[in-house]
Amino acid sequence: MMVNNAPPPPDNNPPPPAVPPSLCSKVASSVWEHSEKLHHLFPIFAAIFFAVVAVIFGASLLWSFADPNPVLTSFKTGKWNYVATPSYPWVERPDVLLDLQTDILRPLVANKYIVLVGQAGSGKSTLVNRAAREVPSHFNGTNGVVYFRVPSYRDLEFKFITQLADLVGFSFVKSSPLDVFASYFGFKIQQPPDSPSLWDPLSDALRAAATKFKEEHGRPATLVIDDAQELHKKDVLLLDELQSFAKEVADLHILRVVFVSSEFSVYTHMYKQSPKSRSKAVEMMSMSTEGAINYLVSMFPFPNAVAAFIVQNITGTNFVALQEVEPRLSTMEEAQDELHNRTRTINGKIISLGLDSAKFKSIFCLFANAPGHTVWKDSFINPDHFNQDRIDDLVKNEIFLPHLPDTYSLYSPVVVAIFKQLCAASG
Repeated sequence: MMVNNAPPPPDNNPPPPAVPPSLCSKVASSVWEHSEKLHHLFPIFAAIFFAVVAVIFGASLLWSFADPNPVLTSFKTGKWNYVATPSYPWVERPDVLLDLQTDILRPLVANKYIVLVGQAGSGKSTLVNRAAREVPSHFNGTNGVVYFRVPSYRDLEFKFITQLADLVGFSFVKSSPLDVFASYFGFKIQQPPDSPSLWDPLSDALRAAATKFKEEHGRPATLVIDDAQELHKKDVLLLDELQSFAKEVADLHILRVVFVSSEFSVYTHMYKQSPKSRSKAVEMMSMSTEGAINYLVSMFPFPNAVAAFIVQNITGTNFVALQEVEPRLSTMEEAQDELHNRTRTINGKIISLGLDSAKFKSIFCLFANAPGHTVWKDSFINPDHFNQDRIDDLVKNEIFLPHLPDTYSLYSPVVVAIFKQLCAASG
């Protein structure tokens, strides 16, 4: 048998061109090739996924338990943005504190707003702040008071409104579950809009919460605005708006607004804005005679006789004047020397202010003989020689003491004695 060893005939037909891989096959091939390199990242991706799910679930859970009316809750529990600490040894004034805790801050009826005024250092802010935080037992733990101290900023309106809103838990924008979750950890996602109308929604929320509070507890809530003189100095239009709000809620008997100020100009301005408004002026400058003596005895201590002499002849019951008493006045001799020194000082001030002339006899006698040595300004002011500038100088030099509304008294027993002498001498 013969074997054909001849080569096969050549194939003149070229092979078909290779088909390029599709995009999907490329991706699949790439993933397959790198799967061994990427497999250690899968737990990280899974952790991120489950963390996102946990955040969403936690936000929804917190949202479901969020307080539906935080402003009402703020009135119920009580809120304050400042805790006052006296700069002098604290002396209990239980009668004043009880009056603040009940009649002023937690009244049964709120048909007036309050303007509480006292000299700087008279203890008014300390007492009001304490009365707001301490709830008498017969109120069954329901506070009813929000205490807000006016911030000291040049751009006062925005800071005042937004900080008061933060204090009572009010949000200017509708919150989402994510906002609630973020606020739980102390973060803010949404900021209040920079709008001049911010007071409108906040006042609506305060009004609604106060209405609900009265329905539930049968008495009005109270909003305290301390350091109101800052409003008068820096944003009088905001003060006017707050006064209008205070009058409105007083007419509705749902909320008492208490303005606390160390300057009498706040009440004077409010009175001029609305002379027949629903306001009540309250002064916090003096103590009882017994309280003043006890104050000096507990401060230093002084013998009772020395303390009584100081109160009757030097300081009176003015709390600011009492704080200026020095511990060296522990004997009757030292106290009498202090009386002589102060008499000489006040006489020098009266001479330097140009009051030692016969034309002021009527002023000396008017104050010396008036009940409580207190006189209405309109009865002695004179544009020619006794104008408001002269009155302000007398206040600054601790000769006159301003009162509400537009009345003045003599600052201390030392001044009273001098005015009596000048009245008698000029006769």
